Order: sequence, then C-alpha cells, then structure tokens
Amino acid sequence: LSLILSIFEEISNRDFKAIKVVHKWFSRYVDLLRLKRILHSLHQYMTLIFIMKESDIEDDTEKWKTELKYDETDDNDEREEISQEIEKRQQIEREKYIKEDVVKVVKLIDILYVANKIITNEMKEEDDNDNDNAGDSEEKKDESKMDVDNDNGDGKQRKLSMTMVGIDSMALIIRKPLELNLFHN
Repeated sequence: LSLILSIFEEISNRDFKAIKVVHKWFSRYVDLLRLKRILHSLHQYMTLIFIMKESDIEDDTEKWKTELKYDETDDNDEREEISQEIEKRQQIEREKYIKEDVVKVVKLIDILYVANKIITNEMKEEDDNDNDNAGDSEEKKDESKMDVDNDNGDGKQRKLSMTMVGIDSMALIIRKPLELNLFHN
C-alpha cells in the first residue's frame, strides 16, 4: 500500500496531465463499492499511522526524558527548558511522519474526491439530458421506459433504466457517486 501511495504521490507532484488521466480513470471505474472500500481503507490506514507513530513518539519521549535527565532536575526553570526541548523533538517527529506517510494518503484521497466530483457532474449532465429528452417522449410511443431505485442491502443504490422494444430489453446501470462525508476523517 505504501508503494502504491508513493506512486500516486509522485504522479500528483510531477505531472499535471498525468493526474488528470488518473482522475478520469477513477471516474470511469465501474465498481463504486470498491472505490468506497478503497476510501474507507485509506482512512483506516491513516488512523493506524497516527496511532503507531504517536505511540512511537510517546516511547521516544520517555527516552528523551531519561537522556535529558528531566526527573533528576530539581530546578523548575531547567525542567521547563527540558520540557520545551522534548516538545520540539515531538513536533519534529510528527512533521516527519506526516510528510512521509500521511501526505501520500491525503493525495490519493484527493484524487478519489476529484474522480467522485467528475462522476457527480456526469450524472447531472445525464439527468439534464434525460429531462430534455422527456419532452420528446411523443416520438417514442412504442417504447416504455421504467426507472427503478434498488437498495441491495449494502447501501449501494442503482438506477435501472429499462427500455422495451419488441422482445429486446436493455438495462443500464447508472453509477451513484460516493457521499461527500466519506472523504472526511
């Protein structure tokens, strides 16, 4: 996962045209449930990074206290200086793991967010086109159109558009974009 995140980070940092291609690629992704799972796993990965790195910083804090002889110092001013030094080291460690690990995850989440925005815009365009074509329904008296919303138990909704022409029938599955609250952690 870390390697894949590094690849997307490099694409995101270096080539604006390539990132547009990646946005389009993800927006054409058929299995939106998989995209939802990818997004969820990225949030979990980021949470695990925070937990593990903060635990490491706590362990290092104890080492730094021993190294700087915090507990052996009786002077409050000197203890305050040692505390400030420890806080400085903690901040340096936090910045390091955020730059090395968390930024990669955030960049991939941003890619998924833009892809989701593209899906949303395409669906709005399709709905607008459907509304424009609704006025032309007199020309299509032989066709009957039925829209069905279906919830298949895992929260994934589909809009089925069925057109009956003679004995031919066609079902198109129109994708539903991910909810925006999924992108916030």
